[in-house]
Amino acid sequence: MGIYMQDDIRLSSKSAAQELPPAASQGHGVSGRPPCRACEKSIGMTRGQIRALAEKLRLDETQLLAPDDVYARRLDACEACGALLGGATCAHCGCIVPLRAMQLMRGCPHPEGPRW
Repeated sequence: MGIYMQDDIRLSSKSAAQELPPAASQGHGVSGRPPCRACEKSIGMTRGQIRALAEKLRLDETQLLAPDDVYARRLDACEACGALLGGATCAHCGCIVPLRAMQLMRGCPHPEGPRW
């Protein structure tokens, strides 16, 4: 599967410091479109930063969180999609995938239709 659980946050086993795909390193997302508004040539957050944000989501009483099985299926779909950059960032919208997948009411932003 290539993804593992650590502190309740699943992250890709791919290094967060891995090189971007050629299109992304030239200022374009995986789909050949320009990257999201927040991206530059360097993307990525440390696992610790992602865990800290996930903890904030868990503590926010206004957030509806996805059950564990839904969360796992969402992450599996994202890894299979091929638009997962740096092990945690969606090439289509720039979100941090483990955080988006935690939120029950969020969906997949794939331009050809949601994968979950």
